[in-house]
Amino acid sequence: MLRNYLNIAIRTLHRNLVYSFINITGLSIGIACSVLILLWVYDEVTYDQSFSKYEELYQVKVNNSVDQGVVTRSTLPMALKDVLLQQDSRIKHFAITVSQPALLTVGEKKLDKIGIDASESFLTIFDYKMIAGNAETALKVPRSIVLTQSSARALFGTEDVLGKFVQVKIEKNEELKVTGVIADPPNNVSLRPEFILPFAYFEATSPWVKYARGNWSNNAFEYYVELQPGTEKEVVDTSIKDIIKKNNPDVTNRELFLHAMSHWRLHNNFVNGREDGGLIIYVRLFTGIAIFILVIACINFMNLSTARSEHRAREVGIRKTVGSGRNEL
Repeated sequence: MLRNYLNIAIRTLHRNLVYSFINITGLSIGIACSVLILLWVYDEVTYDQSFSKYEELYQVKVNNSVDQGVVTRSTLPMALKDVLLQQDSRIKHFAITVSQPALLTVGEKKLDKIGIDASESFLTIFDYKMIAGNAETALKVPRSIVLTQSSARALFGTEDVLGKFVQVKIEKNEELKVTGVIADPPNNVSLRPEFILPFAYFEATSPWVKYARGNWSNNAFEYYVELQPGTEKEVVDTSIKDIIKKNNPDVTNRELFLHAMSHWRLHNNFVNGREDGGLIIYVRLFTGIAIFILVIACINFMNLSTARSEHRAREVGIRKTVGSGRNEL
């Protein structure tokens, strides 16, 4: 019976080549467009979810009240790092970072890369896959560097580079020891450094840092925190919001708050100190477009099929005559 159905289907397609081409192509294009759009949507809604601590990670931001309203920033003073953990025991770990370009050199190979200087707990908070080295100790040695898999391969031709030296030029040329290699982060990750340097190295080699250590008005650093499991973000927000005011009497218009990792990508727009959409608007829009395209393609397919159904009335009659039931028809 199945063989008969296949033969009839093939013969019908051959007899109506133009109609079959239009109908099948229309449905196929509709499905393909919908699938491609939904793949992009899936990539966006799963942003940063490759980190196992996705639900506990936050970025510290500040609302700065000015005459025109409230401006939200992610850069904060270096002095904050000395009081952040003391302020609230519900903060399990925190990391301070600053982005920095550098020229990496090994022999004749030279690479311009964008990396970050990060405190020791950075690789503990953000659990990138470690190919070599230990995440807990990789950034403890001041004169060290952690490379990504692709950077290590480009410089050395191999990923087995632990203990080797890279010449790093920022202010001046320095030879740093490779203490770790991480797998290249996925494309849908917010933090994708090409190398990581210890924050202690940054403090030791950047002359201006000594002025920033106790300066509550020098805003050049980003902070990330991991909260204890089950901790409510709003409680910690209340605890930390006045840290800058307490430590800098000249500043009365800045309040700290936590921005959840789950909102970094899609809810990244702030108006007057509050989240006000972002890429989530486009995700919802394109999801609706994908569903609309699929529904229209299906309706078009069914309409064309129904319009041609009268041409197969004789076939239906013969099948009824030989005893075919509803399922066979």
